[in-house]
Amino acid sequence: MTLFTFLFLYAVQGIVFGIAANSVINNKGYDDNWFWWGFFFGFVALMVALSKPEVTRPSYSQSILMQKARQDNILNNGGWTCSYCNTINANYVTSCSCGRNREDTERRLKLQQKKQLEKAQASDLAQEEAKKIELIGQYKKLLDSGAITQEEFEAKKKNLLFPAE
Repeated sequence: MTLFTFLFLYAVQGIVFGIAANSVINNKGYDDNWFWWGFFFGFVALMVALSKPEVTRPSYSQSILMQKARQDNILNNGGWTCSYCNTINANYVTSCSCGRNREDTERRLKLQQKKQLEKAQASDLAQEEAKKIELIGQYKKLLDSGAITQEEFEAKKKNLLFPAE
């Protein structure tokens, strides 16, 4: 047997085992390229590929639930959420991937909460004023119908507009 024939047979055998090992690995769910392992190590690489367990990947909904559980675990262990990009960071992380540090995000979060509180208070105040205006309108209807006198109307209006006096 000549050297050329030996090298040719070795190459054919390597290609066959390389394709076989790579196919087995891919069918088991791995993303690795095992062609060269099969090419150089032949039967041994094929046996190792056959003995590897199959990869089980979670479904999309399972992976979302797992991600949510990880995030909850981080937050329960002292983690923090960046108020700029909403990334959840562990407690030992001092700056977010967006470049903001923890103190800046906490300061911004407090400012946002303060603005929301002021907005809610302003909304409550506007609702109270609207109720007062509606009541004055009802008293005006009573005045126009003759159910109350002008003095009673003025007293009711004064009590609504200036309750502390």
